[in-house]
Amino acid sequence: MKNLNLIKELQHQGTWRLVILSIVTLTVYWAHYIARQSKIINTVVSDKEKISKEFISVLFVLSYFSLSMVFIEALLLIDSIRDSFVAFLINSDVASNIYLLLLDIDTYSGLVIFIMIVVWAVKVRNRMNTYCELNKGDLSRFNIFWSIVFTPYYFNYNVNCIMEEESVEPEAINL
Repeated sequence: MKNLNLIKELQHQGTWRLVILSIVTLTVYWAHYIARQSKIINTVVSDKEKISKEFISVLFVLSYFSLSMVFIEALLLIDSIRDSFVAFLINSDVASNIYLLLLDIDTYSGLVIFIMIVVWAVKVRNRMNTYCELNKGDLSRFNIFWSIVFTPYYFNYNVNCIMEEESVEPEAINL
């Protein structure tokens, strides 16, 4: 494998840690992880192939917006707060409509986030396979199917697997 230094820089944490941080932060951590990995990858690819800062910024904004929507929706579901909110508005239909609107906004922002993460996964997969000269048939090659299905988790897992393979190979040769 070529350009192992890039893989070393990308190896940041175990995949289980990434999963746990994603769950605890309601997937907002993905934006931080993607920003970190994109910054490293952008140091070695051409300007044309860089993952734009605007893309990462939009992902951050949408991720934190979606997180705030989750908290607002949760607050509206709590009876005492919802009752006082309804009393404030006097009309329960208005409160219901606001809640449904928030749910729609959250759903659409979540869909956009998901699409952005899949786009990132495909872009990064292509750049890694090209830059590291991973050919079809290489076990270390970033697979398109797994990249789309498991996005940052697969990327992190594959980086860790590549580093494990590289650390085992020299020992196997010495035997």
